Amino acid sequence: HELSHLLQFHNGSSGLYSYQDLNNLYAYLMNYIQNITYGDELLCKIFHDNYFHERNANIYASRLCAELFEGREIEKYAKMVYFNVLFLNSYKLKNGIVTSPVERTMQYMHIKHYSSYGDVPFDIAFDHGLPITPEQYHYIYDSINERMQKHESIKYEETMERLQKLTLESKGVSTDK
Repeated sequence: HELSHLLQFHNGSSGLYSYQDLNNLYAYLMNYIQNITYGDELLCKIFHDNYFHERNANIYASRLCAELFEGREIEKYAKMVYFNVLFLNSYKLKNGIVTSPVERTMQYMHIKHYSSYGDVPFDIAFDHGLPITPEQYHYIYDSINERMQKHESIKYEETMERLQKLTLESKGVSTDK
């Protein structure tokens, strides 16, 4: 988890991410943290896990655990932890508008005019909490919410396939069969 924070700050401040959106995003975050006020620090403590960089660090750590336990009996539990972290403190839908972890964080940081350019493939954008469209939100979350309302288990593989399909589409790869 903490290693991913080091990578976020190093890569963002050095412009080492493959996508300018991520470099800009983590550069904003670095600037914010370096100039944090006491009130901002309190806000960070209250909403800690809601900040996009904390969510991303949890995703990174849980994915690493799933990879470390690959082929062992505990692998299915490690994958479920990754899956849960991926969707925890994630995207919110209200009145047809999707609010991303990045947008929520920018609200907490009082940054009103942050924008992204959409050059990041879907899987990376989703991991880092960049904005997604309402159509993408519904494609991922509707089946999850439907299963939850029916008290059914959420299908990990099916959801991951949906994420993969959106990623391929974001890279211009046809997903028609």
